[in-house]
Amino acid sequence: MAKRKCVECGFLTIKNYDSKQLDFFDEAWRKSGSYPGDNPYSGPPICFAGAKSFREEDGKIDRNRISNLITEKWECPEFMDLRGCLSARDHWDMRHAEIMEKLANDRRQADQRFEEEVRERNRKFDEAQRERDRVANEKRDEQSRIASEKRDEQQREFQKQQRKQDRVWQVFVPLLAAAFGIGLTKWLSSPPHEQTPPIIEVQPAVQFPAAEKPKSSPDTK
Repeated sequence: MAKRKCVECGFLTIKNYDSKQLDFFDEAWRKSGSYPGDNPYSGPPICFAGAKSFREEDGKIDRNRISNLITEKWECPEFMDLRGCLSARDHWDMRHAEIMEKLANDRRQADQRFEEEVRERNRKFDEAQRERDRVANEKRDEQSRIASEKRDEQQREFQKQQRKQDRVWQVFVPLLAAAFGIGLTKWLSSPPHEQTPPIIEVQPAVQFPAAEKPKSSPDTK
C-alpha cells in the first residue's frame, strides 16, 4: 500500500459551525498545509471515512500538529484521490459506486468462469461419452464380424459336405443303374422256362391248441 497525504484525499473535510455541516477542505488550505482556525472553521479537520482523528485526547487543538498530520505521508486503507471540488459525501458515494461496480464485475467474472467450467465439464463428458460409444461400437462390430465369419465358415463346410455327397451319388447311381440294367437284360433275354419267378414264401397258419372240455364234478353225476 502506497503512502499518501491527507491533503491529497477527497475525504478530508472541516466542520462549518454556522451551518453544522462538513464543508470541502479548501484547495488553498491543502496547498499550504494549514487552515484559518477561526469561525466558522474553528475546529480541526475531520476525516469523513474515519481513518484518522486530528483532535487531541484532551480536546485541545494544536494547529502545528494538525498541519504536520495532514501533510505527512502514511498508509491509509481508506485513501481516495481528490477529484475536483467534490464534497466528501460525493467521494464516498463514488467509492460506494466503485465498490458496487467492482462487486458486479467480480460476480460477472465468477459467473463467466462458472459457465466456462460447466462448458468444459460438458465438453469432457461428451468426449468421454463419444469415446465409450466408439469402443462399444467397435466391440459390437467385432462381435458381428466374428459371428459372420463363423456363419460363413459353417456355410462353406456345409457346402463342402454337400458337394462330397453329391460326388458319391454321382458315382454310385450310375453304377447301380448299370448293374440293374445288366441284370434286367439277362433276365429278359433268358428263355421263359429258365426265368425264375419270384419266390413268395407263405407262412403256415398258426395252430391254436384245442380247448379242453371241462371236467364234470362229482356233484353233477
